[in-house]
Amino acid sequence: MKALLMLLTTVSVLKAEMPVPPTLPAHPTQSQMIEYQKEMQGYIISTNEYMQQMLSKAYAVFKNETSNAFTIHYDSDNCGSDSFALGPKASFGLEASDNKQCCIKNFEVYYGKDQTPIYSKPKEADDICHKTITIESTSGSGRNKVGHAKVSW
Repeated sequence: MKALLMLLTTVSVLKAEMPVPPTLPAHPTQSQMIEYQKEMQGYIISTNEYMQQMLSKAYAVFKNETSNAFTIHYDSDNCGSDSFALGPKASFGLEASDNKQCCIKNFEVYYGKDQTPIYSKPKEADDICHKTITIESTSGSGRNKVGHAKVSW
């Protein structure tokens, strides 16, 4: 319990939702198309601002571009380790408390609560500091140990 309390006081989590894109009616009129284009420009600006805000406060942001839910387990150099759920089309930022400098040393991506990771950060890869880690796509299933994820940072 004491270790959990220490972890909770060491790392605070930034949780925010990505801006929602505008919707377009099935058979839009010309004026609806113009309005949609304006809303889409606003959406793009909002998304960029959202990501900049997340990055400015976080030592790492995990972004899920897929329609699947994942569990992420990470280890950092100065801010401990933890696991969290990452929903479809969502982002999750990790912020260090007390102005600590933290980087992600290792992380694994799991489908839901599966026990077999579909992605593990290569051991030889550099630590990840102040970057967005993006899950771009997935294939297969973690249950059968054939799942894979395309991840970039």
